[in-house]
Amino acid sequence: MTALPGLGTHARRGTGGLPAGAILSWVLVLGFAVATLGAVVTGRSSALKYAYPAGALAVGVVLYRYRPVAYPGFVWWLWFLTPLVRRLVDYRLGYDPLNLVLTAPVLVTGISVWSLVRHFPKLKRRSLAALLPIGISLVYAYPIGIRSAGLQAATFSLLQWLVPIAFGFHLATDAARYPEYRATTRRVFLWAAFLLGIYGVWQFLSPPMWDRYWMLHAEMSTIGKPLPAQVRVFSTVNSPTPFAMVMVAGLLMLLETRVVRHVLIGAPAYLAFLLSLVRTAWAGWLLGIGVYATYLGSRARSRLLLTVALLGIGIGALTATSLADRVAHRFETFTDLDEDKSLLVRQESAGFVLQLIMEEPLGQGLGATGSAKRLANGTSITFDNGLLNLFFSLGWLGGILYLLGAVIALAGLVRRFEPRADPIPKVARAVTFATFGALASFNTLIGVSGVLFWAFVGLSLSAKSWYWAADQAAQLEEEPPVTVGTYARAEVGRAG
Repeated sequence: MTALPGLGTHARRGTGGLPAGAILSWVLVLGFAVATLGAVVTGRSSALKYAYPAGALAVGVVLYRYRPVAYPGFVWWLWFLTPLVRRLVDYRLGYDPLNLVLTAPVLVTGISVWSLVRHFPKLKRRSLAALLPIGISLVYAYPIGIRSAGLQAATFSLLQWLVPIAFGFHLATDAARYPEYRATTRRVFLWAAFLLGIYGVWQFLSPPMWDRYWMLHAEMSTIGKPLPAQVRVFSTVNSPTPFAMVMVAGLLMLLETRVVRHVLIGAPAYLAFLLSLVRTAWAGWLLGIGVYATYLGSRARSRLLLTVALLGIGIGALTATSLADRVAHRFETFTDLDEDKSLLVRQESAGFVLQLIMEEPLGQGLGATGSAKRLANGTSITFDNGLLNLFFSLGWLGGILYLLGAVIALAGLVRRFEPRADPIPKVARAVTFATFGALASFNTLIGVSGVLFWAFVGLSLSAKSWYWAADQAAQLEEEPPVTVGTYARAEVGRAG
């Protein structure tokens, strides 16, 4: 791990330079990154299995408490880079299907559960009320999961479902820092698109030895072969699908940049995104583009259409080369469904899972699928349909309650509330709708996709509260500066 953009950004400078909080955040994060890299290079990877999640948690707690502006950036980079750290550790020590390194992003994001506890009464707000039926669905499915999968698996699964929601809630209820969160999020995702894109292209052309080792032992036939030009790009993330969803967010964020930056960052980012071969993410990006375009003026919409047209030409030129024969074949399956073997397999498995859901309306409970199931008995049940996964785990009642809450949350973001100069709410809407739309193919409500969905929902709600408070402050003072103080005064008036 290296220095991570988006940590300690937009700090107010005094006569002495950076404030103590910003210095502390950089010292902690750089120290953690250097220690991790040093352990890998010097062959002391065995310590990382425990020291990496413990160190990440310690840094996360300090940032959450003393440098909250840097905390979300640290969370994002952990989700983006921890799978790579895991592969480096496995390469040094031997493959471990339950490597504890992977718990680091869950643990650090889980710190935000404290925000949920502290601000629980705020769930009475109309903007946050959508979380109530979701919380009920998880409380309902947890004891069922304990009965069917065991306490350990059910608890781990509860964290997988709850942690993304808590992180979104944390951002939504800390609206006083929205401008800083906005800047951090933009910077993190632009850098992530660039760096993950470069690594992904390298991975496709010449897979690093640690990636080849992991591919040979992970027994995931869907990620291709550990050979040049035969890998389905997953970059620093754990598999092609979550990587592609991260890139959807990064590429949508890229729309708000100038042409030169768009080209420089977008070249490796778009190429790696295509080489992931995740059609659901491709469709999600198009959906996100459509949502984003609805909030643009006519002139900006015309520029966007021109950008998409140029991208289409570039993709067409790419698929005509030997570099991307597999991309061209993947595009062909959109129109020739009879040749889409993966679609046929998903249809068959969906019918079987649907029958199980009908036979067990109470659901299998939390811990019945995915990595939580593997934690229980060493085996894993996965299927390529997020909606079926939802009802399989949460049952009829829990699934309906969770979907109801998610739809209410999305509906609350539809109406534009921000000035046109603020790009983040537009991008946030596009990311949330794109991520939710991908639920038809896989479970986007947990893992890095779940953090994407709920974090951008939370960021949107934070923006909404910020602009509401700014309007209220403007009515009380003549051209006041929009600061944490004016926000707090407006919030006091709102509570009263």
